[in-house]
Parts: sequence; C-alpha cells; structure tokens
Amino acid sequence: TVTYLYLSGGTAATSEAAVASTTSAASSLSRALDLSGKTYTITKNGATASSGDLAQYDVGYYDAATATLRVSDYRVSGFLAEASPSVTAATTLTVAGCTFGVLECAWETLGELNLGDKVTLLLTDDGKVAAAYPSTQIRAEMIGILSEDGRSVTLAGSGITLTADTMDYEESSLGSLVEVSASSASSLRCSEVSSSSLPLDLTAENFSLFSPLQGQRTLETLLLAAKLGLLFLAVILLALYRLPGAVAVLALLGQAALMLAAYTGFFPFLPAQPLTTAGVLGGILALGFGANTMAGVAERLKADLNAGKNLDFAVGHCFRHSYTTLFDGRMALVILLILVLAAVDLAAEGLGWLAPVQAFTNLFRIKEAAVSLHAFFFAVLSGVVANYLMCGRIARSMLRSLSKYPLLRDPVFYGGTRHA
Repeated sequence: TVTYLYLSGGTAATSEAAVASTTSAASSLSRALDLSGKTYTITKNGATASSGDLAQYDVGYYDAATATLRVSDYRVSGFLAEASPSVTAATTLTVAGCTFGVLECAWETLGELNLGDKVTLLLTDDGKVAAAYPSTQIRAEMIGILSEDGRSVTLAGSGITLTADTMDYEESSLGSLVEVSASSASSLRCSEVSSSSLPLDLTAENFSLFSPLQGQRTLETLLLAAKLGLLFLAVILLALYRLPGAVAVLALLGQAALMLAAYTGFFPFLPAQPLTTAGVLGGILALGFGANTMAGVAERLKADLNAGKNLDFAVGHCFRHSYTTLFDGRMALVILLILVLAAVDLAAEGLGWLAPVQAFTNLFRIKEAAVSLHAFFFAVLSGVVANYLMCGRIARSMLRSLSKYPLLRDPVFYGGTRHA
C-alpha cells in the first residue's frame, strides 16, 4: 500500500534538524531534538504519521509554532558536483543537477566528503540538506517521472527535479515512471519501472482508469480517433442522405457535447465521473445509437418521398415513426440502466447517488469492477438521454425549419427524386 504521496509546498525548516541514528527512530529523534515531556503530533512527508511509521535515517525537526515533529525520508543520491563556499562549511550543495540549501547540522557529516564523491543527501520535508553520507553507507531509491523532452526527472513525493548534461533513457520512457541513478557527475540513467520493481507494495484501488501521467498520449490518440471517426461518419451521412445527413451530423455533435457535459459534472445534479476505457466504449456505443436513429429517420424520409408523398408529410411522418421506435426501444434500456447503476453505486464507494435500489447489489461485490461498470453504464445512459433530446427533438425542429425554405423544397435535397 502506498502510505505517503505528497508534493511538498515548502516549510520553514530550522537548523536544529536531526537524523534518526538508530532503528528506534522516534526515540532517536526525540532525544536529539530534546522533545522529552512535550506533547506533539508527527507528520512524515507532509502526511499525518505515528512513531511506528518512522525509520532509521529519517530526518526530523520540531516546529514549535504547530507543536509538530516534521519528519521526511526524502533522499537524493549522486555525485557531489559543487559546494559553496566549501564542502565542510557549505551553504549549498549541487548533486544530480539540483542545488540544495544546507543546514548547519549537516556540516559534521560533510567533513569526510570531497567534490566528485558519490553521496546521498538526507533532506527535510522542504528540501534542505540535514546530513550527507557516502552512497556506500546509504543510497536513495529515486523514482520519478521523466519529462516529455527527456531533459529532467521529477521525483515522486518530494517533487525535486533532477537534471544532467547526459540523460540515458529509452524513448518509450518519455513521460513515464522511471528509476533514476547517477552514472557519472554529468549523466543520469533512467530505467522504466513496473509495479513489481517499486520499493513499496501496491494495492489496486481503481480498475482501468487512465493515469494522469501515462494516459495523456492514450487520450490524445482516442480523441484523434474520435475526430477521424466522426469525420468519416459525416462524409457517409452527407453522401447517402444529403440535407438530412447534414442535420444528422449536427445532432450527433450535439449528442456528444451533452454526453461530455454530463461526464464532466457540468450539470449540478450529476457528479463528475472518472474517465475509464469502459466509459469511452460506452460513449462510442451511445453515439452508435444516435447514428442509427438518424439513419432510420433519413431512410424513412427517402422512402416516403420516393413513394410520391409530399415533402411536408414525409418530414413529419419520418420523425413520428422514428420517435415511436426510439421511445419504445430505448425506454426499457433506460430503466435497466438506472437499476444497474443504482446497484453498482451501492457496491462502489463514493458513488451513492441512486442508493434506494438494492436488487442487484450482490452482483457487484468487487469494487474495481463496480467502478468500471458504473462508468460504462453511465456513459450509455447519458448517451441515450442525449440521443432522445438531439435526434428525437432538436433534429426534427431543424429539418422542419429547413424544409420551409423555398430553395430547399426540392426532394433531391432529401434523398428523393424530382417528380415531373
């Protein structure tokens, strides 16, 4: 389980920091900082912690203003490139392309170090050096995100950014989680990591959710595919159905906009939903419903015109027929989706906006599956409702209005043939 995940916003660390020198870290820090008899709370890496969470080589200092022992296990390993004004009395140290401020308590550990040595810096929760040791004594597990341009790595937790003249990485690692190591004073090696190689245990909390870090390119690909798909569909609808095809394209765009608004929490009565692969597939399926509805309308309109019906009758009749099919065919699906959504909500923590229905709760005991199913069914339900509004109502008004213009009264515009 990931116990701590914190990006430091910076605190006012003092020079009276200490390093836990023994495995009894809480006692070691308490003695070093003279906290005996004081009542205080503990934070580690910015999150509330207990004495059992502390470990040897953790750095801590006492914040008297908040009566808090602030502890961190932030570390950086690399070659000591610069020290100002000197190593033994440094106010700043540069390691792995990053310059750190140095607390006076660190000076006693700097005496045996020289420029060019491979060292490990022990840092406070606001990124100040509290101690420095040879990397043979202690090393840092540095894991972070490699930038898209490959020039830097931002460490997870501390938010520290490491750079080097030479960055050694695979192209596939750009924008991904990597383990960083200093191969020389001017180079960093980045190796892409998987969950099995992380220095911690992971427990799955979400199923098939897009990672904000690694999912960016996937989402860009999906958006490009969606644009190309809509463009291809628009060409087909225009070629087959002409003016009704143009109305169909506008109706589908409106349906997609309403679905996106429902997904992002635009409507105050609907909470924002997590974007999952299942949700994307549900949205595509719902757009398929919309395309099917508009194709049915256009085909009915064309059939009436070719049968000799006048334009006004054909426009009204095609939507009456399609409305009945749309309403009857979708209503059972809507009711079923509402029931299933409610059942899933009861099994998925924090999704309880349809709690009264309990019929299908036992089907969704696995939370990960419940989250994914919720996203899929929500996308389909919102798509069906948007389909009814855009294709059953708005599209009918648009086509009726267009058919009243004298220049657009020719049946050829609607897929029919011109009668003598």
